[in-house]
Amino acid sequence: MAAQGPSAAACRSVCDALAALHGRPSERRAVKREGCEIQEPHSVLDSLVRTMLSQNTTDVTSQRAFAALKAALPSWEAVRCAAPGDVADAIRVGGLADIKAARIQAILDCLLEERGELSLEHLRALPEAAVKAELSRFKGVGPKTIACVQLFCLGRAEFPVDTHVWEIAKQLRWVPAAASREAAYELLNSRVPDDIKYDLHVLLVEHGKACPSCGKGGGGKRKAAGAPPCPLAALKRGGGGGADGGGADGGATTAAGAAGVDGSGGGGGKRQKHAAAAREALAEVKQEPTSPAVKLEPASPAVKQEPASPAVKLEAPATLAAAAAQPGAATKQRQRRRPSVGLTQRRRPGRRAAGRRRRQPADMARGRTAALLLALACLAAVAVAEDPVCSPGSGVRSFDFLGLIGSLIGAGGGLSSEPSCQPCSAWEASAGGAGAKCELCTPVLSAPNAFKTACDCMPGTYVGEPASPSAVVKNCVPCAEAAVSTDKNSPACTPCPAGAVAGKGNMCVCPPGWRATGVTPDGVTGCEQCAAGTVSPGGFADACEACAEGSLPLPAGDACGCPAGTRMSSSDPIKCVACGSVFEYSSEPNRLLMCKQCFPFSYANANHTACECTGGYYAPDPAATPMACRPCPPGTVKAASGNDASACVACPAGLEPSTSGKSCVTPLCPPGTETAADGACVACGATSFNYRRAGTCQPCSNHTVASPDRTKCDACDHGYLQTSGSGESLSCMACMAGWTWNAATQACDLDLVGAAAELPDLNDDEAWKQHVGVPSTAIMQPARMIATKGLDKAKEQFQTAGRFEGEMPMPPRPQMP
Repeated sequence: MAAQGPSAAACRSVCDALAALHGRPSERRAVKREGCEIQEPHSVLDSLVRTMLSQNTTDVTSQRAFAALKAALPSWEAVRCAAPGDVADAIRVGGLADIKAARIQAILDCLLEERGELSLEHLRALPEAAVKAELSRFKGVGPKTIACVQLFCLGRAEFPVDTHVWEIAKQLRWVPAAASREAAYELLNSRVPDDIKYDLHVLLVEHGKACPSCGKGGGGKRKAAGAPPCPLAALKRGGGGGADGGGADGGATTAAGAAGVDGSGGGGGKRQKHAAAAREALAEVKQEPTSPAVKLEPASPAVKQEPASPAVKLEAPATLAAAAAQPGAATKQRQRRRPSVGLTQRRRPGRRAAGRRRRQPADMARGRTAALLLALACLAAVAVAEDPVCSPGSGVRSFDFLGLIGSLIGAGGGLSSEPSCQPCSAWEASAGGAGAKCELCTPVLSAPNAFKTACDCMPGTYVGEPASPSAVVKNCVPCAEAAVSTDKNSPACTPCPAGAVAGKGNMCVCPPGWRATGVTPDGVTGCEQCAAGTVSPGGFADACEACAEGSLPLPAGDACGCPAGTRMSSSDPIKCVACGSVFEYSSEPNRLLMCKQCFPFSYANANHTACECTGGYYAPDPAATPMACRPCPPGTVKAASGNDASACVACPAGLEPSTSGKSCVTPLCPPGTETAADGACVACGATSFNYRRAGTCQPCSNHTVASPDRTKCDACDHGYLQTSGSGESLSCMACMAGWTWNAATQACDLDLVGAAAELPDLNDDEAWKQHVGVPSTAIMQPARMIATKGLDKAKEQFQTAGRFEGEMPMPPRPQMP
């Protein structure tokens, strides 16, 4: 059956179990986290590059690489214009520097060429499918990188699959063991509910780094002493909760079922099934007559049919097992028949072929019978095996099939077909007895007692109804928020006094903003809410304190904080200062040492209590935290700051939005042109170019000419050859001395005609050197040959030789006059 992935309930169960251990990430988003998420307010392009740097390296090194890149090259224009080696050196700490640098610069070049600016902010206004299509065309940007950008930067419901998520998903059997990371992403992204994708991804990453049994390889690291148990142990043993209730592969048997936890999987249940199958097979063999294909007929009159061997008489499972265990029984039977067959073959050589044809069905029938007997013997041996009696705290090990086969064939090596008892693990318990199994205690709520004979409900829980069907694992129920239980296996929880809640150590304490009216060793005896303007940390505190001047109680009432628009400069005594930068704000009373930062394209209002989108941008959801600003729709502008989408208005006919989106302007000249004095767009000349809108034509350099669209210089001028580089680094030079431009071949050619026309009546090299004034080999070689052999001979030799000094290849020669 094809993998269907986890169910929504299974995803929520895993998320809740991990949140109970690590905390819920959505409630602590202000805390610095690891992974592909960027904490500070960054643009979409920053997020994309940061995520690309995290590929094939750790979070720490990728963060160092991104910080080093921003320190060395502060702007993306500087990164684009820098030499590839400089970019690679800046991110060298992150690994694969040369490859990543080339890919980053290629993305920047593409953005500048297509959009005229180094920005990806337009992706905020696109749907998820369009964002994936836009980013996937860049080399080095895969499904995980795109999912990280969408989840952490754009706030979309995506579920990235990194190494930790991939490994844990395979252990939970949410995806097949052989599934690739891309296939796992496609499956999990469609199955995980949207509202928990962020929490579940961050929790799986954190747990994969912290848990030895859930890391890569499933337990390669040693568990630290005193470490809490893995909350996914029971889920991994039960198959993780696939869509059809059987894990990722639907019909796969769960580990708990294979071990016989519920009494219907391994152990005695399997042996009973095998025994029943063996009895049914024996009944069918006894009732049905022997098939003609199985009946043994003599090959010839000389071959004597012998009665069936007692070793193969079908009577009972015990007899079958004994017959199959007799070594060489079938071999002796074949040896008794061979002399008769051999004698018949010697007496009647002409009937040898016919005899063989008659024996083939019989041999096949004997083979089928032997295989049937071996299978029935194995089933019978399983049926008669007895469950061992295990002591309390231990359970039966899974049935050893190889040990059974070893005992049947008489192999040594200590193989045993008998089930054995093994001590229960740290979080299991067993009451002992015949066929007893070790049962897993409920994580967090219960734990094995000192002898591992039962699971005790922990303090803070009580034994609830209905009772558990197992005598080992109890039905442990957590106490309510305002109730406690201090003993194990408590029958009920004790309610706390009015206003009190359950605290640490399963004691009743006062909530924040309340003071205790009385305290005993078992907890508080009552709680009273603090007066307005005073605070109390709660717990066992018996007094409320007033806030200092300039501060006010926080909403929770547990401490004093600074008003909105300010931050805390010191805590004892508390002092508040206003947020200073135009990008800083605080929207509620706080104890922040630093004000929050507005997201890109937004600034703090006059009171520094909220952020407002700059001109050209609006906020789709002004109440969202954090608030994201998106460009006004195409063809519209917004002049003033604000978050209202209705402020984006369309431009009049004949005008278009400016680059900033704050005003309407006359349409700008496209790349390859420049604006003339009269405002018209004029194309650049053949030796100039312009790659920006409303730009100025720039002259080509190094003897190059512009492309047909006049946006770049990508070819050599007439009469020049390319010497190095490409694109903006293209360099060309003229033909060297003694050579001339050949329009027919578009290459430099030997100037034999010019040399012959200017050659005086000189017949030695010294006279030629004095004539030309320079000892150039390029000039002397053709001149010397013309002077000594004549023009025709030199022309013929140069056309056929195909070589010049230094093995320089010669271009085709034109027809000489």
